[in-house]
Amino acid sequence: FVITLEAGDSRDNRVEVEKVSSEVEKISSTEASQIPEPAANLRVLYVEDLPTNMALVREVLRKVSDVALLEATYARAGIDLAVQELPDVILMDIDLPDMTGFQALQALRKDSRTAHIPVIAVSGNATKGEIERGFAAGFADYITKPFAILEFAATVERVGYQNRT
Repeated sequence: FVITLEAGDSRDNRVEVEKVSSEVEKISSTEASQIPEPAANLRVLYVEDLPTNMALVREVLRKVSDVALLEATYARAGIDLAVQELPDVILMDIDLPDMTGFQALQALRKDSRTAHIPVIAVSGNATKGEIERGFAAGFADYITKPFAILEFAATVERVGYQNRT
């Protein structure tokens, strides 16, 4: 089951969010049962500027994972929230209005309070070169849009849980 995240501005976000909710609700109980038991109370910070994408991830994680989702729409706000809340894992959009996800990752790595938190890139740029650049920069994983819901949830949980051990 694959859901497409928006790569640009959405004119009618309310309609898009309703479509997302409808699609996520279609996940069958068989598909949901394929997800491993989630880490209890996993804390995930998602830094994303597009409301449709934020709503999609919120719905996916609500449906298939046991997580507390923290949200930020700007990289700087996400960095500040990471310092305050110390999440288990951060999902970072690459194309943000105030700085790139790469720049935000560098800022998180320079701060001793957040240097240990794994950051997963979430991007519509699925070229081999961009993915390699992401791993070379220090992203714990690189999820491309569109993504498979079960694989997405499993990656978030795997990376977040590894940070707890």
